Amino acid sequence: MKTETFLIAACVLLCHTCSNIGADVEIGILAIPYEINESENTTDLAIYVTLLYGTLNQTVAVELHTANGNAISNIDYENEDNVMLFEVNSTAGATMCSYITILSNNAVQDTKNFTVYLTSNSSGVLIPSYAQSVPVQILGGTTQYIDVSFTSSTYSVRENEGYVHVCIEITSGLLQRAANVYLSSLDGTAFKLTHYSPLQNASLTFLSGDQMNSTRCVNITVFDDMITGSAKFFTVLLTTYDINVHVIAPNTTTITIEESDYVTLSLTKSAYNTSESTGFVTVCAKILNGTLGRSINVYASTIDGTATGVNFIEVQSFPLLFISGKRQNDTSCFNITVIDDMITENTNYFTVYITSNDTGLKLTTPISATVSITDSNYITVRFTSPTITANESSGFAIACVEIMTGYLGRNASIYLSTVDVTAIGTKDTKYFNVSITAQDTAIILVEPKTCIVGIIDSNYVVVSFTASIFNASESVGYASVCIRLITGTLGRSISIYLSSTNGTATGRDFIAVQSYPLVFTSGKRQNDSTCFNVTVIDDMVTENTNFFTVSITSNDTGVQLATPTHATVSITDSDYITIGFTSATTATNESTGYVTVCIKIQTGILERSANVYVSTMDGTAINSSNYSPRQYAEVQFLNGDRNGTTRCINITVLDNLIVDDAKDFKVHLTTYDSGIHLVSPNTTTVTIVDSDYLMVSFTASAYYSSEKQGYAMICAKIVTGVLGRPIWVYASTVNGTATDVQVSLDASTYNSSESMGYVTVCAKIIMGTLGRSASVYVSTMSGTATDRDFIQVDNYTISFVSGNRQNDTSCFNITIIDDMITENTNYFTIYITSNDTGLKLTTPISATVSITDSNYITVRFTSPTITANESSGFAIVCVEIMTGYLERNASIYLSTVDVTAIGTKDTKYFNVSITAQDTAIILVEPKTCIVGIIDSNYVVVSFTASIFNASESVGYASVCIRLITGTLGRSISIYLSSTNGTATGRDFIAVQSYPLVFTSGKRQNDSTCFNVTVIDDMVTENTNFFTVSITSNDTGVQLATPTHATVSITDSDYITIGFTSATTATNESTGYVTVCIKIQTGILERSANVYVSTMDGTAINSNLMVSFTASAYYSSEKQGYAVICAKIVTGVLGRPIWVYASTVNGTATDRNFIPVQSYPLLFTSGRRQNDSVCFNITVIDDKITGDTNYFAVTLTSNDTAVHLTTPFNTSIFISDSDYRDLIMKRVNYPYLIIALYSLEALEVELMGRCRVVTDTGDSHKDGWTFGSGDRAEGLTSGVTTKWVDLSTQNRAMQEKLYPKAVLQRPCGSFFTKTTDVGQDLTWNNAKPSIKALSEMVEGTIG
Repeated sequence: MKTETFLIAACVLLCHTCSNIGADVEIGILAIPYEINESENTTDLAIYVTLLYGTLNQTVAVELHTANGNAISNIDYENEDNVMLFEVNSTAGATMCSYITILSNNAVQDTKNFTVYLTSNSSGVLIPSYAQSVPVQILGGTTQYIDVSFTSSTYSVRENEGYVHVCIEITSGLLQRAANVYLSSLDGTAFKLTHYSPLQNASLTFLSGDQMNSTRCVNITVFDDMITGSAKFFTVLLTTYDINVHVIAPNTTTITIEESDYVTLSLTKSAYNTSESTGFVTVCAKILNGTLGRSINVYASTIDGTATGVNFIEVQSFPLLFISGKRQNDTSCFNITVIDDMITENTNYFTVYITSNDTGLKLTTPISATVSITDSNYITVRFTSPTITANESSGFAIACVEIMTGYLGRNASIYLSTVDVTAIGTKDTKYFNVSITAQDTAIILVEPKTCIVGIIDSNYVVVSFTASIFNASESVGYASVCIRLITGTLGRSISIYLSSTNGTATGRDFIAVQSYPLVFTSGKRQNDSTCFNVTVIDDMVTENTNFFTVSITSNDTGVQLATPTHATVSITDSDYITIGFTSATTATNESTGYVTVCIKIQTGILERSANVYVSTMDGTAINSSNYSPRQYAEVQFLNGDRNGTTRCINITVLDNLIVDDAKDFKVHLTTYDSGIHLVSPNTTTVTIVDSDYLMVSFTASAYYSSEKQGYAMICAKIVTGVLGRPIWVYASTVNGTATDVQVSLDASTYNSSESMGYVTVCAKIIMGTLGRSASVYVSTMSGTATDRDFIQVDNYTISFVSGNRQNDTSCFNITIIDDMITENTNYFTIYITSNDTGLKLTTPISATVSITDSNYITVRFTSPTITANESSGFAIVCVEIMTGYLERNASIYLSTVDVTAIGTKDTKYFNVSITAQDTAIILVEPKTCIVGIIDSNYVVVSFTASIFNASESVGYASVCIRLITGTLGRSISIYLSSTNGTATGRDFIAVQSYPLVFTSGKRQNDSTCFNVTVIDDMVTENTNFFTVSITSNDTGVQLATPTHATVSITDSDYITIGFTSATTATNESTGYVTVCIKIQTGILERSANVYVSTMDGTAINSNLMVSFTASAYYSSEKQGYAVICAKIVTGVLGRPIWVYASTVNGTATDRNFIPVQSYPLLFTSGRRQNDSVCFNITVIDDKITGDTNYFAVTLTSNDTAVHLTTPFNTSIFISDSDYRDLIMKRVNYPYLIIALYSLEALEVELMGRCRVVTDTGDSHKDGWTFGSGDRAEGLTSGVTTKWVDLSTQNRAMQEKLYPKAVLQRPCGSFFTKTTDVGQDLTWNNAKPSIKALSEMVEGTIG
């Protein structure tokens, strides 16, 4: 009986939902596989019947019956109808047994079967269809055996034959039924699918009647892998599962696959190139076609050409290894050492060729190649001195070149070139550069690569001012002062220094110069001149001509000064004052006797006396009659007078005692002084107002007329006085019975300006016609304009004459006064009145007169330049009114413009300019002001690192500094200096106060660098160092750490070292061998180590250690094999070695894996530390669900060169891949009920197997997840379905369905498993079914 399958009643209890619902109890045969082996004696088979559902309230009888299959009752088994009684109160799970006797016929035969089924006549008992019957199998008997084995323990086949014929034979016995044996292959050095077609339980059938010497054969395909390798083998195992077939030795056979492939090989090229500096040449052999399945060697040797043993290390039969797996185009290379002989020479060559005695290898062209060695040596060449001098008179200069380092074994050329340069060094010497170049790559030029040749000059030039007096004007702004070459020609630049000395002109008149260089550039000759503009300042003051003195000096021995060496610079004043009358009009009465006329300086300052002249000219007033004339009467302004200063003169006025009109004359202003500009008003009109009067009256107190007469004659007469002019008296009518005319002003507003000088006001007849003269009277009334703005009138008469009619006008002018003040528009009011009864006034009888201002002020900056400190945060710029008077608000506008830095290095400048949109503002110089911002900021500078690294091979050390904080508005210089450390002048070129420049605009983190030249001294030495530091005398710079830095120079030189000989021999009896190493080239100024290692050849070292790669390996029945690997722990192989693996049973035995004994693992030549070799041990699936099993593998070796180290024993764990199906997971009951069933026992067809899943930690807890409240549903076709509530809410139902369940195995022993209390029975996602069991391999449990 198979004891690995059991049934717990819960399985059947679940399945009862698939049957009819109407019965009280259900009883059935326990559905497990019933199998039994036929033996020589009779055997009893137990049949289990169980109460599936319900509790019995009476005793129930059931009958067990048999039905023949190909097993016949009373021949193969005893027929027995057995009655079993279930007692009252029996509950679900109660199980009973019945036994059937199996008979033996003592023959080897096939399996037979019959059926056992159950019936019952008891009421209330249902036997479900799935539990009504079970099949029983009787396996073949064991009284007759046959022995089988391979016909040979070894077979051999060539790769290209395609297959090997393997046979199995019966060595003893007679077969009365068919029997199968099985062949399985096991990899050795040959691998399945790569070298052969594998067998896995390949079946060979022996038929009934076969006996000794009967054979069965199989052809096993072998593959030609087209790889050149060694012979390979694999093993074929003979097994059977038939208990009547015995497998005897040889039960394994080894099949050897002989190699039939080869590879072709050549050098990769026919010529190789290298150089002495490379130190080696790499020579490669290449597989042209074919693939290697084993390691092979080809051997390289050299033959001298022009290159000999001093140029390279010769080789003889040097092995080039191609390891297994190499294929077409794969290469194997080695380096031939090239020796640098330190001599500059031509290219040399030698030959390399390959040989081989391996039959798996064919050599083809090219098998030899030429190796060319390009010379890498060089000589260093330089000038013997960086500077030489020669006298012009000598006619030549000698420059010498020397070889500084190296040895020359051939001719080499260098080339000299000259370059003109600007004068350098002392003032009397001219220079040119001589440089050396080389087209020969073996020549390296080192400093000094240029030589400065100084030609000492013996000539001179004569220099003087071009004149003894230079004239300038303040308005031009500068005085151009020139010097010239009187004799001589310049071959270099010279400087003549110009200085100034105050005369009457001082620092307010010009900008002094002190030792300003005037440069004559090279090439200038006799009469050539150079000039300098001395800035002349316009002090805005009217003054006399001033002067200062300039002189020239020179300390250049190539210069002689000639007279004049001093010159006078005259500055003509270009400033002026503006002068005019204070008013364009002046009035006086005859009775006053004079009129005062005043003249005023409008703009400017006077620092000397100046005269203007006043003259009169008749107008209506006649000189000597109405006034006393003046002709060029002098009016003097004094030193110190300025804008606003007034001087006055009185002119006599004569009274003629005659009543006449006001008379006027003009007063003119003239000057002969160029420092005075006359401005308007430069003429003023003087009005003499008459102060005489006469008396007038009508001639009668009444006059008479008639309408027929048409008029009335009215007469007036002079009662007293004399007239000197016509006068008017006015007659007006007053209405009586006569009517009037209507009169008004002709406008309600009038506009004028101060510059116009008057406003015309008119009265107009609106209606009516005058038959006589009539007058209206005009009067003024101040508004914002007062009597300083216009001449008031009071009842000024405007007359209309007889005949005037509608729209006729009568006008007069009101004088507007220019008060010389800049102000807003002012106004006053005029109105008319009349006491004439014949006139009627109508609107407008008043009007507004607006006076537009015509004056202006002049505005300028108080200074053309100001300065401010950045830290103050502001600059004060002042603007002043230069001329004029302001009686209203007025605006000017300031604008700034950036300009390029001017003046001292620490000051930045910008321009401020003024503009005005107001027409009453006139801007005068200075209209711009230069604002200088004195810098108060600084930048912080340091090295970018405290250590800089350089290499001799690079040739320089890049040393960098950076701005840590700040932004530059100008260039600054930081000075770099070096100090020796362990590195001295032979290692680097020292620097002293070398300027590192940051240009304007650089800001935080910007850097600048300098390359300090590093010299390769051709000596192998330790790393040397020197120190660099930075300094600065710039007040705008602060230095921060690191201000010093270390520069490390890594040595780039090397020595070449090799063995003294490529071969060495010794006797074993000596006990040692002496190997010598020597320096081939180079010089060593420090200690240096080389290291010697050995590698096995035909001699074997005793340091090879081998172990397993792990102390444990893991596999599974499903995987079918376990991979075991051994590795080299230490050492390198110069030959193949073998280690052997053997298995030792643990809980796993030969039913779980195929044992191996001394299985060989090959490590090929060339393998080294950590290289590994692996093999597979076949794992057998025993189809039994069980625990993880294990077995051990041990490692051995009989090779004296191999030391085994831990782990040399390892364990292989085989996890079980067999499983059955979970029906329940956990119920709210103190037992975990697991249902296992065999696939064969179910009536439903199962297409696969399912995992066992519990949550108690067993090895298959990776199946499915269950959710609380899920249900189970039966979906079997043709069966009524029912839902069963398995949630915790229906506790009673659970206890009814799942009592304390047991499995009787056999009849009376118990199988139980407990778990936690209080857990829910849960299922996977909705509606699983029995039908779904066939799909459980993919997921959902049913």
